Amino acid sequence: MTIATGQPILASDINAAITAAAGDILLQSADTQRTHDTTTYTKIKEMQLAFRGGIYRIKFDLKGGGGVPSYGRIYRNGGAVGTEQSDSTGSYVNKSEDISGWASGDLVQLYAKITSGGLAYVQNFRIYATIPDITTVNTD
Repeated sequence: MTIATGQPILASDINAAITAAAGDILLQSADTQRTHDTTTYTKIKEMQLAFRGGIYRIKFDLKGGGGVPSYGRIYRNGGAVGTEQSDSTGSYVNKSEDISGWASGDLVQLYAKITSGGLAYVQNFRIYATIPDITTVNTD
């Protein structure tokens, strides 16, 4: 980042220059339970990173219903970046991943699917880092 001589330094300039590292400070959450019943990955929740990129810890709760496995996966701007997570226990299981390569303005998305029959349940979609930041919830 370069700042022209004699120009004011804005808070947004400083925020953009600092990259995030995965940590335990909750930045944003979309906690409402959602269900999904198709066999193809479909976007369930989405948040947008406001000021900085870097590495974020992303967590969500996943539960399989109806005796069939449910799957969840983190996407960035419509492309899969997280590991496919699954559950068939019938109880919520917390999933957590530290994912790098995020940039300011990126969409952090949670997609879900099932194998056949039953429902995939997701809730508590959350973004964490070591430094505070602001994200914007687009869908919950």
